[in-house]
Amino acid sequence: VCSSDLKFPTQKVSSRVELAYLYLQDKDFSKAKVLITKSEEVVKTELKNQSRSGAGIFWITFAELGHYMMRSELESNEGKWTQSIESSRIAASKSNDILKFSNFMREEDQKLLARRTYLMAQTQVAMRQTDAGLYSEAEDTYRETYKKIKEFGFNEKQLPQFLTKVSQLYIANGQYKVALEYANRSKNILENNNA
Repeated sequence: VCSSDLKFPTQKVSSRVELAYLYLQDKDFSKAKVLITKSEEVVKTELKNQSRSGAGIFWITFAELGHYMMRSELESNEGKWTQSIESSRIAASKSNDILKFSNFMREEDQKLLARRTYLMAQTQVAMRQTDAGLYSEAEDTYRETYKKIKEFGFNEKQLPQFLTKVSQLYIANGQYKVALEYANRSKNILENNNA
């Protein structure tokens, strides 16, 4: 299905964001940029005019969050540190909204999705801060995110990616011993999960 054939604006944004992600993985920044620009048009026009009542607000905000996270990824790849941090902060703000909306959802899957999305958005802020050399801010962001991880009831076995991101911060700021500790924790989790 072509993204222009999709009926719902949330689907249009999500499909463009997902495809842009694949292009970013392939380092095809020009195609990713086209898709993110088209996604932005839908966010600013069609999503803006959507009814924000009932469960719809959760999915609209989720689509907006995805757009801003992917825009931040592109901006980071382009070396636009200030813009990438701002986009990731907008996504993080949307993740706060999603958490609030999830309190009214009956489905546990949606509540879990909201929590995981929140953690991904917060982690992205720390990653962008690390990219920009704002190591102290990144460390604070990771620390606050870890508190939320514990509050949400996630355990260490669910954190290998988070621990890897934290180790990357410590590599970037030259604290190699601390970085190795986090990397080893992540490695041990992955090895035990695969055993």
